[in-house]
Amino acid sequence: MKARLFVVNQDTIIRALNDMEVTVIVPEPEGKKLWYKTLMDIVSDLMQIEIGDYIFLWEAGSDCIYGVFRAISHAFYQADEGRNDIFRIKIDEAYRFQKPIKVYDIINNPYMKSKLWNIIGKKVAGKSRGTSPLT
Repeated sequence: MKARLFVVNQDTIIRALNDMEVTVIVPEPEGKKLWYKTLMDIVSDLMQIEIGDYIFLWEAGSDCIYGVFRAISHAFYQADEGRNDIFRIKIDEAYRFQKPIKVYDIINNPYMKSKLWNIIGKKVAGKSRGTSPLT
């Protein structure tokens, strides 16, 4: 079993919690020189997620993590009018925090035996992604 950190914003966190579905926004291709590489990086990340894997929702900007979820479906494609979050995974709640946990508090926890470098760096190998693996 693995864990992934999904980057969400104020809009997608509400949608994720209401619909029990995490989504990944694909940037528009206009003017993007490496758009196909970005798309393939996103798809390859999503294809690594298996049913039962843990998913943590990380709100960009606030640096808070909202609960622990589990993937209950494989990644799938669904395009809805007016939305660019076309890749989705159904989730089930494993544990919702009473209040979000600050990333700062996780990184500086004195009981941590090793640093979560994926959280510190947020990106792995400079790839574009909507998710990051957790060690």
